[in-house]
Amino acid sequence: MTKYLVPTYPTMLYEVDNSKKTPAHNAALDGNVAVLNYLIERGIDPWFRTSAEETLLHRACINGQLEMTKYLEQTYPTMLHEVDNSKATPAHDAALGGNVAVTSAEETLLHRACVNGQLEMTKYLVPTYPTMPYEVDNSKRTPAHNAALDGNVAVLSYLIERGIDPWCRTSEEETFLHRACNNGQLEMTKYLVKTYPKMLHEVDNSKRTPAHNAALDGNVAVLSYIIERGIDPWCRTSEEWTLLHRACINGQLEMTKYLVQTYPKMLQEIDNSKRTLAHNAALDGNVAVLSYLNEFRIDPWCRTSE
Repeated sequence: MTKYLVPTYPTMLYEVDNSKKTPAHNAALDGNVAVLNYLIERGIDPWFRTSAEETLLHRACINGQLEMTKYLEQTYPTMLHEVDNSKATPAHDAALGGNVAVTSAEETLLHRACVNGQLEMTKYLVPTYPTMPYEVDNSKRTPAHNAALDGNVAVLSYLIERGIDPWCRTSEEETFLHRACNNGQLEMTKYLVKTYPKMLHEVDNSKRTPAHNAALDGNVAVLSYIIERGIDPWCRTSEEWTLLHRACINGQLEMTKYLVQTYPKMLQEIDNSKRTLAHNAALDGNVAVLSYLNEFRIDPWCRTSE
């Protein structure tokens, strides 16, 4: 098909999609060396970058294409050291893809593997580079924090078994449970609560509990689970935000409905700047959330302290 399209519509060779990917980038992602080689022979630039500054080698690595990777490394050896606009090397993309360096966020290969739940890659990297599990990014997140965010219990438990501290904190003082709740990871949440029950009551440096993160994310199953396990649904952040303030600031309609129906008095709560839930909904821009709150006669003329 490629050989038919190129001579029939020769300018098609140079067309890009809305991410500036050429047909060659797609060929690299797919892994067919013959197709890519044909395109390059017909004049496509092998050094052309996507809008994310990805090379052909980045694309091959993120999809675990070993033969394509070998071809590109041998043909364009300096491509191995090129970085995209997040300072990710092809090796970072290989780790993300999971097929057996540091980004602008100071992530290691293990951070990248863990954020995508790549157990086999994690098992390869940890014994090969034993200090890597303890490396932190520029937010003091360990690879284990990324595993908690991703929700793969097998990856996180493996890292903990290998010696990583389950109580380590990010620069915002987030625990693993904060991270799991921030991404609606129910199974990870259940694992952490059962294994480390005291983690349920830990707060970050803004006094946010895991429940505040669950409310922001909008996963009702996660929030109801941790409330059942003993977290205080009336807990406040340092700004005096309730769980409902957090749900409204992120346009979480189902979470808002759950909290209003379960804790109707929460509708009247204000933060330390006299912001109501309606102020947060207005700031987020979700008309459905604000109109739902208005059904309960929240004053549309209410003012903040400012």
